[in-house]
Amino acid sequence: GGEFRRNQINRPFDFFVNGEYVYQDLSAFGVPSTTNNPSIENFLRGLPLVYVGVTPTGSDSDRGFRQWALAGYVQDDWSVSNKLTVNLGIRYEFNSNPTEAQGKESNIINVLTDKSVTVGKIINSTAKDLFAPRFGFAYKLGSDNKTVVRGGFGLFYDQIWGNIYGNVRSLPPFYQAVENIFPAFLNPTVAAVSGTTANATLTYFPKWPQVMQYNLNVQRELGGHSVVTVGYIGTRGNHL
Repeated sequence: GGEFRRNQINRPFDFFVNGEYVYQDLSAFGVPSTTNNPSIENFLRGLPLVYVGVTPTGSDSDRGFRQWALAGYVQDDWSVSNKLTVNLGIRYEFNSNPTEAQGKESNIINVLTDKSVTVGKIINSTAKDLFAPRFGFAYKLGSDNKTVVRGGFGLFYDQIWGNIYGNVRSLPPFYQAVENIFPAFLNPTVAAVSGTTANATLTYFPKWPQVMQYNLNVQRELGGHSVVTVGYIGTRGNHL
């Protein structure tokens, strides 16, 4: 079998666009209060601690992300003997590097050293080695054909979905979110103390998410229409 998908994600996500002031007790910063409700007092005085919003020229979050996914698999069952049946399979998946229809693509390549974003690919590359094997067996115990041992293992890959890589829409130079400490009231993009760019993004070098599932169980027919099963099931996720 096989699968082909073409993903188109067209929408804005106006996070921060309306702007938000945060008011609280500022006595720790040398601003005394004369009431027992300093947050409301500072609100009435127009003394916010933080402003989170966007610059007027950097508020367009409308994006059109594009990505395609290709997968194929083969699987079969083998009757090794009248007691043992084995199933084997393998799946391969490939996901293209996501793009944006208007070319509005940028990311922070190294969050520890880079002082600005780099215009270009959203992520460095997508994985090319997404081979996912599957294995299972069923074995009859004894001569009465009433006890069967079954087991299996499978490796499964997930996508890095659009709601994850779509976070790059908040990055400059195509969008400019800001977080300012002690902003000038009614001119919030000017910071009295410090200002930073507020961003949400994903790593430029992602590891592909995968899940391993495995199980082992014993089934015993008790007679009539009753079967008892005792089993162990495990799941482990990596790079989630």
